[in-house]
This record gives sequence, structure tokens and C-alpha cells, in this order.
Amino acid sequence: MAVHFGSLWLTHWTRTGLGYGEFSILMRCRLRVVGLKFVIVVLITLGTVLRLCMPALAEQTNSNVETVLVEGQRAAEPYRVDQVDVEAFTGFARIVERAKFEHKFTSLADVLDKQLGVQLRQSGGVGGYTQVSMRGSASKQLNVFLDGVLVNSAQGGTVDLNLIPLSNVQRIEVYPDFTPVQLGNANISGAINIVTQSEYIKHKQFSVKYGSYNTKNTSIMTSGDAEKWHYTLGYEYLASDNDYKVLDVGSTPDAPENHSDKTRNNNEVKQESALLKLSRSLTDDTTLHYFLQFVDVNKAIPDKLNLALNNAALDTEVLRNQIRLNTRFSAVDASHRLYWFNTHERYDDRQNIVGRNGEYLDTELDQIGLLNTWGYQWRDHFLTLNIEYFTVDFNKQDLGRQIDTVTNKREGWVVGVQDDWRIFSDRLELSAIYRHYRLQDKTQQVLTEVGMEQVPPETLTNEDSFHLGTKLELTPAIFLKANIARSVRIPTLLERFGEQGLLLGAEDLKPESSDNMDLGIEFSWPTGSGSLSVFQKKSDDFIVVVYDSSGIGKPENVGEVLIKGIEGEVSWILSETFTLLLGFEFLDTENRTEFKAFNGRQLAGVYETHGMAALNWASFPYQVNVSYSVDDDLFYDQRNAAPGDRKELLDVDFTRFFGHLTLNASITNVLDKRYDDFHNFEGAGIGYYLAATYDW
Repeated sequence: MAVHFGSLWLTHWTRTGLGYGEFSILMRCRLRVVGLKFVIVVLITLGTVLRLCMPALAEQTNSNVETVLVEGQRAAEPYRVDQVDVEAFTGFARIVERAKFEHKFTSLADVLDKQLGVQLRQSGGVGGYTQVSMRGSASKQLNVFLDGVLVNSAQGGTVDLNLIPLSNVQRIEVYPDFTPVQLGNANISGAINIVTQSEYIKHKQFSVKYGSYNTKNTSIMTSGDAEKWHYTLGYEYLASDNDYKVLDVGSTPDAPENHSDKTRNNNEVKQESALLKLSRSLTDDTTLHYFLQFVDVNKAIPDKLNLALNNAALDTEVLRNQIRLNTRFSAVDASHRLYWFNTHERYDDRQNIVGRNGEYLDTELDQIGLLNTWGYQWRDHFLTLNIEYFTVDFNKQDLGRQIDTVTNKREGWVVGVQDDWRIFSDRLELSAIYRHYRLQDKTQQVLTEVGMEQVPPETLTNEDSFHLGTKLELTPAIFLKANIARSVRIPTLLERFGEQGLLLGAEDLKPESSDNMDLGIEFSWPTGSGSLSVFQKKSDDFIVVVYDSSGIGKPENVGEVLIKGIEGEVSWILSETFTLLLGFEFLDTENRTEFKAFNGRQLAGVYETHGMAALNWASFPYQVNVSYSVDDDLFYDQRNAAPGDRKELLDVDFTRFFGHLTLNASITNVLDKRYDDFHNFEGAGIGYYLAATYDW
């Protein structure tokens, strides 16, 4: 939406003779105004449609949503068939509630990094580019959802977690390797579902936070009801200079005596976001919901050499809309979701410092879809049908050369069917899921070894996947779980069609497929709980970018990958004031590619050893948390020639409750350990943060 008229503006720019600097300012102002105007237009349009089309509803009684508030100031929320029943899920799901993070300075990436099986790689500092993966798989093999709708880019395949503000989040659902049918699209490594603040909780919150590297964070949120509407409104501002110290090795990396600490240059970030959620009961069996989120991020991009003259930048605007209608007809529950996401980015490296081509690029991705879910209880079976149709349009403009360089489109269907069968007085649950994918990818031209070439009008993909799972209650405190699945990952548009300056196209790429299995137990006792599981993934047709002697890369299906692992965690209430959490994960990854240089090597970018421990002391109105984690055995490259740093983090935070007011002081990376998740992009050292939150 923000740049549909980009070519018209470029024409105007050339006619008026504006310089690059003036044009950049003009575009920045225009994008901000258009984005905010669109938010206002959507709100006005929605209100007008509801008022004109459903005037009779103003007098209806809302019998589905009680007006009497219950414990926690929470109104009765209508049943939703599109939500996952985590207690019944046969996989080893983990849930992180808002109470775990709402009063301290942290981010979505930091919260996920403390979850067993989840690995984060960050380019450093607040708001730095962040990739998330699970159980040793690549970030492209993990799907991330926001309120049940996929947010992975069809162009690149990954998600930058910094584009999902934590202040709006109510809970985080983690599903390693196996994806519930309600989330639609599945992937090889499972799913993470970010659930935003419910409009059925009557709550107001204002928060101010400040800390190291001139980091500032302010948020305000209110949720409640007005007449027959339930609502949530939220706003967040985040900014940081990110000017922490990094090690400068200069031209003598093998001579530590010549190394020195220097301030990280060109690493500042500023982010603003807004959230609106509305819901209303239309009849006894029908509820309407609306979701709108706007995120604006201005991020400076540092370079590996940490040059002071660098001023490369990436500006991103994200607009997310979702309209959901939940209904019940006879014994069938249904959810119908219409969504539209727009992501606009402008990347400016005309100095040619960060990259190689002096790029000045404008990209836009539009994703529109309709996601329908039906549920039906038949005897001991609960049947679920999920049908999703979506289209994705991606366009990239080279503002320097004033041409469109990439125009890609993906259109597809995902159909999922699940049968949950509970027998023996619900002590045994058997679950079977089948999915079918039908995708059509189109582009105007593909980048090959001989240049830009015309391609067939479309590339058609038909794939199937399945998941079988079981959950057995051995005793009321011990559950045995087992899962097996055949999963697929469809190549991204970038892998399939290439992009000038990045990759050659490979439109004949096969989808990656993986045979996943896990087995384990979940247990509890009066003062604690825990889990232990073993897992294995064998992926075929693994896609790897292979570079030739001139440095040009091309994605290829080069063989298989084998991942084995064991993970476990336990939470133990030691006394009335102390709680202990322990966790571990050990991976054994092997690249079984046809390329001799990579064959038998450990997968790049994966920590194979992980351990964590956390101790919580709580005696109202005080609370102290100490957490320690260590990640080791990492290689940056597929040849395993560049070993990564051991990542060792100790964090401490102290909380004091004063009625409605909560104060928190935290110290991150207490040991001031140096580490690089990405090679030559060092993370921040020790940090000090203060937070004040007022709830009412």
C-alpha cells in the first residue's frame, strides 16, 4: 500500500531534478503519512460498515460474553475452534505467559532465547536482526505465527522477531517439530505462535524503561469494554544508540596484543508500534473480531569493519490486518479469518560499505489470505478441517537505477484435516493430521548464469505431509508422548527465482522433506514438573547455497541432513520462597551432502550444546531472578573451519511491588562475556536497565 505509486514518484523525481538526499527525505515523509493515514482510514471504514450494515445489533443482548468480570478482571471469552488445546497436544509444547516478562526490560527474542530447544542468532544490540530456529534446524524451517496467521516471508523465508513488539504480547506458544492443524501451514522444525493481548481482560498499563547505551522504552496499553464492544489499544516506543564496546582486531587478527575496544558505530535503532483489537458478540453463536497492528522501524546497519563513516540504514513499515468471525451452527464450530499484511522496506547503502553493489532499494510485500477452520465432535473423535487460500506479491525497485529488479508472486492452498481420538476414559489420545499444499509461483524473469531470462508462466508445487501423535496417561502425574511426521518446506521465491546481487535462480528446486520423530515423558509431583524427550530429524533434498569461484551463489538440493538430540527440563519449588529451573539440550547434527568439503560436517550456525539454570526467590513484595545459560559447539561455516564463540550469559533482576506500581532493576550479561552469533557481529556486553510499570 505504501509504495504502489513508487514509479510515479520516481518519474516526478527525475522531472524535478531532486537530489538523492532530497528524494530520500521526501520518500520518508510520504511513507510515514501514507501508513498513518491508512490506519485511520481502516478504523473509520470499519466503524462505518458496522454502524450502517448492522444497526439492529445495538439492542441485542450479548449472551456469549458475560459483562460480569471474574477473577483477574477477565470477562468470559467465547470458545474458539481456531485456538490450540495445548493440554491435548501430543507434542512437547511450551507456553510462556505475560507475567514472566511484562515488568522488566526485555524483548521477544530474549524471552524465546530462554526456552528449551529454541536458538537465537542476533546481529547485536537492541533491535538487531534476529533469526530463530528450533531443535537444530535452520530458521527457514521454522514457522512463526501472529495470532494464528503465518508471518514468514514467502520471499526470504525467515522472520525478524524485532518486528513483533513484546509489549502487545499476552503469551507465546512454542511447538517443537510438530505444528497443530489450527495454525494451517506446517514446516520441518515446528512453529511459534505469538498471541497478542486479549481484549477480554480489563486492564490498563503504563510502562517506562531506561538503560545502557541510551536505551529508552515507553509503552501504554488499555483493554476493557465499551457498551457491547471489547477492545485493546496499545502503543510502544523503543530507541537505543546501541553504542556498546566491540573488539577491534584491525589488520592483525592473530596478534591479541594489538587489539583494542572501540564503540560500535552506526547501530542505533528507533521503533514505534500501535495495536488495536476489537470484538463484539453479534448473536448468541457469532462473534466478530478485528485486529490491526502498525510497526515502524528505523535501523542503522553496522558493517564488519565498524567504520565510522558508515551510514547505511534499513527502514521498515509493517501493517497487519485480520478480521475473524467465529460462529457455531448446530454441532459445528467455525472460524473464518480474512487477513492482509503489508511490509515495506527501504535499504540505503549508496556508500557501498555494508554490501558490494552500493544498493539503494525499495521493496514491498503484500500477503492476503482467507483461513477457515471447522470443528466437530463425533462420539470420541474431535474432527478439525482447516482450509487456507493466500496470495503473496513481492516487488523490489532499484531506486538508483530507477527500475524494477524483482517481481514475484505466490498463490496457494493449504488444506489440513485432523482427527483427535480419545479412548479409555480419555487416558489415551491418538491424533492424526494430513495436509496438502498446492502452490503456484510466478515471476517476470529469473536470474541465471547467462543473465536475466524469461521463465515459464508459473511453477506448480503439490506436496503432502502427515503427523501421527499419541499421548498416554500412565498415572495422573506421568504422561508418555510419541510423534512421527513427514514434513515439507517449499522453496522460497528468492531460492526459486534468484535476485541480482544475491543469488542465481533455481526454478527446478525440489521442496525439502523431513522425517521427524520424538519420544518422551512429561511428569509432575506436588512441588514441581518436568519433561524429557529424544528426537530425530532426517531431511532430504536439503537446500544449500553453493558458491562458484567468482563468488556467485546458487541454491541446490545437495543431499540430506541428520539431526539427533535429547532435551529435558525440570521446575522445582524448593521452598515457600525459592523455585529452581534446570534445562539442557544436546544435539548431534550431520551434513550428508554430496559435496565432499561439507559431507560429514556439523551444520553451520547451530549450537550443539545448551544448558540453563534459573533461581527465583519471591517473598512479597520482593522478587529476585537469577538465570544462567551456556551455548557451545558452534561453527559459522559449512566447512567447520570457523568455530564460534562460547556463549555464556548470566542475568539478574530485582522486582519490588508497590500496589499498582512495580519497579524492576536488571543487569544483563553480568559476566560481560564476548560472543558473536553472526561472525564479526559482536553482541552487547554488560547492561543495566530500570523499569517502572503502573497497572490499574
